[in-house]
Amino acid sequence: MFMDSVRHSALTVLGIDFHLSDWDPSSQVDGDFVYSGPDVEMNDFINRLPPIELAYFLSETYFSICNPLVGILHKPSHMREIRNMYTNPNYELKYPWLIQYHMVWALSRVMFQIEYVPESLKSAFRAINHRDLYTQVQPHFTKLLANTDLPCVQAASMMFTYLRGTVRPASYWHIGRSVTSMAYEIGLHRKSDKQSFSLLELELRKRNWWIIVAWDTIIAQQMGRPLSVRVADYDQEQPDGFEDEYLEDTSLPPFKNEQPTYAAACFFFRLTVVSNKIMERLYSVKKPDRTSYVNVVDEIERELDEYQDLVPQNLKFNMDARVENRILLCQQGLIRLSCLELKILVRHPSLFSNVTSPLFSAASLSICTEASRQLIHTQGLMLRYNVLDMSWNSASLCLLATMTILYSIWEKGDNLASNQDPALETEIRMSMDIMEKIGERWGVAQRFREMVSVLSSATLRRTQRKRPTKQTAETSVHSALRYSPRESFSYHPPVPSQQFCPWLPDQQPPTVHMLPSVSNSWYGWDTFVGEIGAAGIDSSVLHVPPAHYNQTLPVQDHNPNFQLPTNHNYYEH
Repeated sequence: MFMDSVRHSALTVLGIDFHLSDWDPSSQVDGDFVYSGPDVEMNDFINRLPPIELAYFLSETYFSICNPLVGILHKPSHMREIRNMYTNPNYELKYPWLIQYHMVWALSRVMFQIEYVPESLKSAFRAINHRDLYTQVQPHFTKLLANTDLPCVQAASMMFTYLRGTVRPASYWHIGRSVTSMAYEIGLHRKSDKQSFSLLELELRKRNWWIIVAWDTIIAQQMGRPLSVRVADYDQEQPDGFEDEYLEDTSLPPFKNEQPTYAAACFFFRLTVVSNKIMERLYSVKKPDRTSYVNVVDEIERELDEYQDLVPQNLKFNMDARVENRILLCQQGLIRLSCLELKILVRHPSLFSNVTSPLFSAASLSICTEASRQLIHTQGLMLRYNVLDMSWNSASLCLLATMTILYSIWEKGDNLASNQDPALETEIRMSMDIMEKIGERWGVAQRFREMVSVLSSATLRRTQRKRPTKQTAETSVHSALRYSPRESFSYHPPVPSQQFCPWLPDQQPPTVHMLPSVSNSWYGWDTFVGEIGAAGIDSSVLHVPPAHYNQTLPVQDHNPNFQLPTNHNYYEH
């Protein structure tokens, strides 16, 4: 039995580590057991590389948009490898780098709109298909398992990140188990000895471990699967979030003055600790008993609130703020959605069977409903600026919030306040459009929309039957604005400027707003009141909506006389 094909295999007996791969009879072995080194296939890949200008552009795009949220790769090292690959005729391409290149370009191709691509690169950009890039490296995934080291884990994590938005969740879960096993195999879950690794290696080990834990927790939350990683199984430290340049040259500042590059990723990693506790203590098979359930919820909720207070000021989400940087808006929105999701999960009505206090149950339902409404409005604003994540994860969040709101209506029944109907109408419409937009990517737009439409209509019909039969403003509203699958307010995606790319930080923004061509036909309060008036209903019976919902985009043709209502503070941040 040849042991040279076993990497990082070890036995631990009475505290002593026996590394089986230390015995290396490679000089006596015919054949390549570890799949290392260049071959004909690698050389063919190098001959089919995209133009170097496009390779640089796609890599810069990835490190501007995606890597600040995951922190998997080290930018200076990656850019050096690309330069060597294009300029060094004797460059030997390894499988981990091959996969990393493909996944960086594939993620950039998915996220970046062709309108922002420089004119000289558009034809080459169109020729790249992100699915083809993934298909080319998919057969090499098993080779990563045979050569487990940090670059292999990075490559597998890149595939994991790409698949998050392109495959069914079940397949994503199976691949996630393999990536988690690779991380365990090289000891990413343990606190690293600072004497054994450089500062760069230490930081990358921390980042890659925590993004794997974050993805695993998200899968468990959305699919009801058991966690692959539990709090008791690791003691790895949180990453420091140092700038990539500082990791190689400590004479440089460790953080940028205004906005550290990896501030959002570091917050997500901290939030993963709370998320992990929620799954282990509230959603596992063994749940807390009724006497301790409320105390457990209060403890987790306090910890969640403490983490929310640690959000940097520049990453705090504000519905009414002027949007000038869509990368920053994306980071703010994702942080906000994550916090709201955990707030819903901690207090979710599905856990009420463990509660004996009616007051606690009522308060939890109210908190869940409010968090669900904020979640839908947050996703609506992100969709409005074309920065909403279009993965199955976003669809599950929207569905979670919508079902929670409908459940609260079902529970309230006759006690549903009349002034909640217009806001509810708007939120259901937003949810339908969000689900439809996400469904477009999967080819099931109408089915996603009908999923919300049918359930909403059935719930509202049930609550109306329980009310008095006399004609009221609320029932007239539902009669005038039925939840038809075709009813919608329209989203108009931004028409970008050809001279300005808002994603890349090294370009200066123009003097006007970056979205000058966005239409003002966003479904707002005035449109809603107009439809009510057309139905012959007195609009004075309706309450004033959230201030942000009456706001139009700050475009060039914005009406200077427009006044926002100030008597309704719906959100408090």
